[in-house]
Amino acid sequence: MDLFLNYIETLFFLGIVVLIGVIIGRVFKLSIKNISIFNEFCLTPLFIFGSIILVEINLSLLWIVIFAFLLMSVVSILSWKLTEKFTAEKTGNLVGLCAGMGNSGNYGIPIVKVLFGSNIVPLYSLFIVAQIIYTATVGYYIASREQRPMMDAVKFVLKLPLVYAGLLALIIQLGYPDTSTQVETFILQYWDWFLNIVIGMGLLIMGLGFASMKIHDFKIKFQTLVFLTRFGLFPLLTVLFIIIDQQFLHLLTTEIYHLFIIFSILPCAITITILAAMTNIEPGRAAAAILTTTIFATFFIPIVAYLWF
Repeated sequence: MDLFLNYIETLFFLGIVVLIGVIIGRVFKLSIKNISIFNEFCLTPLFIFGSIILVEINLSLLWIVIFAFLLMSVVSILSWKLTEKFTAEKTGNLVGLCAGMGNSGNYGIPIVKVLFGSNIVPLYSLFIVAQIIYTATVGYYIASREQRPMMDAVKFVLKLPLVYAGLLALIIQLGYPDTSTQVETFILQYWDWFLNIVIGMGLLIMGLGFASMKIHDFKIKFQTLVFLTRFGLFPLLTVLFIIIDQQFLHLLTTEIYHLFIIFSILPCAITITILAAMTNIEPGRAAAAILTTTIFATFFIPIVAYLWF
């Protein structure tokens, strides 16, 4: 009962902040670009740095990144190719992106926090790392329909401070254990407070993105394909992967399985609109898919959590 009440409270908070973002975007015409720059160049690097410092580095963590990356890649490529082969939908690559890329940051962090507690967020951040790698490689490849060099995306990602924040955290944790302990002690004092700021800023950006949508961006056929792949194919392959690991590989723990389940049923990522804009593939449709899947996931996730956990 307490978990349910915490979830409802979190949803209320999410909705209010997103609504504020929509109002600001509509009334004051605030640019999502300026807010996103602050988020990507300040808050996100600090989040990645803190998460890597707080998590205990071991081989199983590498498997999280590898398997999350592979799942996203397989789901998105399958969705893309099957959509273009069996339907007349011309934006099959956008369906693939929506299927493979969940909102692991802005939406995923508060959900993981309320379901499992703040202590699990550093471990969950590895899924975000996997998605960053996916975005710079497979994601960009799909978005550009193989027509633009992947190095463009790699160069873009290498300009992001979060990459170097993560590397610095790894160097400190692996090479200077005493310093790592001191930094960890300092971070823990402010971790919950900082997470709330990261979550709030991400939700504000979501609202600003929704403010620019038009009614003609909502296409029933496109939305149906996105829902079938995002909430059908992705969780199905994730459960299959978990069964294989439980029966044969024995690489991951039950705690990590739970994170994979949540990761597989998140709504579409805001990053999709950026990729769509970069490659001219209907960013409006991407924004509409983000909105509808976010609304659906809000009710779908607690049902899955109740049945699975």
